[in-house]
Amino acid sequence: MTLFTFGRMFFLSALGCSLLAGCASYTELRPGTSLPVEGAPVISRHEVQVEPFVAGDPPSLDYRVGAGDVLYVNVQGVAEMGSPVLPASSRVQGTRIDGAGNLHLPLVGTVNVAGLTLSE
Repeated sequence: MTLFTFGRMFFLSALGCSLLAGCASYTELRPGTSLPVEGAPVISRHEVQVEPFVAGDPPSLDYRVGAGDVLYVNVQGVAEMGSPVLPASSRVQGTRIDGAGNLHLPLVGTVNVAGLTLSE
């Protein structure tokens, strides 16, 4: 018997024993059995107060876009060229500018927008 064959047989035996050992500790409970739970409850409820969202002023037109910004691009009449929109979502989606300052749009491809203003 080679060392490889012995190792494989040992591994399969250990795997079989561990699988059977997991079943040994299971005990069937009759329907309606109630057991006390020791310690603190698992589920708890906390009341929290959240400030209502107040939209701030929109960015000025001289704001320079950069990496990490999310832009919504809309090409009038050609939806395939703008930012992708998920049909099941009612909120506005956008496209994030990557670390190199590029915006990736379907059908248009990659557009470098780093340092441009919103009006540009």
